[in-house]
Amino acid sequence: MNAGTGRDTVSGGSGSGSGNDQIFGGSGSDSLDGGNDNDLIHGDSITLNPADHPSGPDGLPVTVTFINGADGPVNQFWIDGGSNTLFYGTIPAGGSIPQPTFANHNWFLTDSTGQPLQLYTATGN
Repeated sequence: MNAGTGRDTVSGGSGSGSGNDQIFGGSGSDSLDGGNDNDLIHGDSITLNPADHPSGPDGLPVTVTFINGADGPVNQFWIDGGSNTLFYGTIPAGGSIPQPTFANHNWFLTDSTGQPLQLYTATGN
């Protein structure tokens, strides 16, 4: 069990189930409950459908630096103009990757289980 940096209330394993609970509290104030059997509950994650976030037309060339402040690795993906995702690599815990891209291009990061953590649109600034 990992409680985040906010005020977390965490309970797991109530009931007659014999499964294992994995509970991750994020950086905000979370109230997370794991019930019977096996549970995997994340706080502070996002729901992401890449079809809703295709990259726009190429803008100015830019470099985005993705910094992983998490305790574990995160995976980096680009969403092309047709809403297809392309895996670009894994950023180790505490690591960073400078990524050449274009303004209007969309990127997202996931945890090691594939749970989306962050959507980012590159800007020309």
